[in-house]
Amino acid sequence: TATATATAPATPTAQPGPSRLQDLPRISNKFHFFLSHSQQEAADTVKALFYQFRQHQTAAWIDMQAGAITAQSMRVGVLDSKYFVFVLTSNVLNRPFCLLEACTALELGKPVVLVVEEDARFAPFDPDNPACLPDFALEPTDQELARMRAWYEKALAKKMARNPNAAQQAVEALVKQRQQVVAALATLLETDEAAAWRRSKQFLDLVQDGLRRKGRHRPPGTLQQQQQQ
Repeated sequence: TATATATAPATPTAQPGPSRLQDLPRISNKFHFFLSHSQQEAADTVKALFYQFRQHQTAAWIDMQAGAITAQSMRVGVLDSKYFVFVLTSNVLNRPFCLLEACTALELGKPVVLVVEEDARFAPFDPDNPACLPDFALEPTDQELARMRAWYEKALAKKMARNPNAAQQAVEALVKQRQQVVAALATLLETDEAAAWRRSKQFLDLVQDGLRRKGRHRPPGTLQQQQQQ
């Protein structure tokens, strides 16, 4: 994982502007790669990738170099990139703007490259953790709730000795968070929450499929790359 320190980019804003892809300005393949990530968790990693690409005369869209960062500029960046690179970290799939970028990539049929952070020092992505991969329904089924409770009962075993309700509380908090994320995504996509959930679920399914095809368990301390064609 990169050790360089990155300057925190500006916070994206949902400014008015074209929301439909056909209304966005088109500059075909201006960039080779669009680098999508959680700023709080993967800024250093993505900055390192950006400069590695530059050394090989490869152009990449990155928020730290994009000037004004808005929902529209992100969608245009995806539109103008050949490949969509998504850095999987602990909380990235709970970030509405990252999901907006991912949904845009799927809508445009962009090839998706998954970069999985597995170093415990850098917000690692754990596909078994329901908070990392929140692929449950807006109103979770009994089976989904049971699966989440089972995971938290194991993860919070020590805490549950003091608070027997810790696992249930964690599940309730996660469900509420997912609902809030989907509501925010619906606003960005200018659609209803059910449609926003379906579109985000498509990307979560792609992530699961990529991890399943490449193997879920890998040695720690590496960034694993997986490409979906």
